[in-house]
Amino acid sequence: LKVSNTIAQDLKSHLADIRSIYFAGGEPLIMPEHFEVLKYLHENMKVEQFQLSSTDFFNARRLSIHYNTNLSVIKYDEHDLIDLWRGFYKVFLSISCDGVNEVGEYQRTGFNTKRFEENLNTVKKYANPRNVFEQNHGINYNFQYTTTIWNVYHIFDFINYLMDKEYITSSEHIDFYYACGPAYSSLNNLQEGEKNKVINFLQNGIENYSLSEKTINELTQIISFIKAGPNTPYENEVYHQTKTLDEINKTHWSVLKGVNFNNLKM
Repeated sequence: LKVSNTIAQDLKSHLADIRSIYFAGGEPLIMPEHFEVLKYLHENMKVEQFQLSSTDFFNARRLSIHYNTNLSVIKYDEHDLIDLWRGFYKVFLSISCDGVNEVGEYQRTGFNTKRFEENLNTVKKYANPRNVFEQNHGINYNFQYTTTIWNVYHIFDFINYLMDKEYITSSEHIDFYYACGPAYSSLNNLQEGEKNKVINFLQNGIENYSLSEKTINELTQIISFIKAGPNTPYENEVYHQTKTLDEINKTHWSVLKGVNFNNLKM
């Protein structure tokens, strides 16, 4: 659903004094409106010189850009987006990724680990992992991981994967969230036995992995969310919805090596 077929053109008259812009999803990097606005800003904003230290200077357009992106593409019609990003004072990529390999490709239909790595390796040549609240210039990025019944047992594998590949230097470069809906995807809707297994898994991870304080706080919030509800059991819906998704996507939950969905069948 588009707000307007001319939204990119309509925005241009309001961009003269812009200092910050946020491109959210769907997926902004595949949208023609995003590219039209980005190219307009790159061509029309004045390049200024910024002094970073007594000997370090930085030429850029005075604009901070924030993205939510799945990084499925980093070009638009063969135009290299990184070439444009490098011309702005600050670009921050919040990379949405809910797992890699079998788990990531199960959790998010259409996700391709090989393509993701290729794009991330290209970004990494010009960008650094950061906490989103750090003050910095240039291109920076972090990761956003939404935790569900399908990828919860992949959390520490995901941290290790990003650390081993040197995509991050600390677990604080990942923001861990939890899905509240649809109900059948949400951890708080597992039966009590499965909930307790998940809670024990997370608590053991907190105790045995080298995690940032930020990560520990986020995982503790997930545990509290799991404990909080619901009053109505959803395990039958969890089983049948997962079974239906497997039939549609020609997958099987056993690749997740986590929740035993057969135990939820009623």
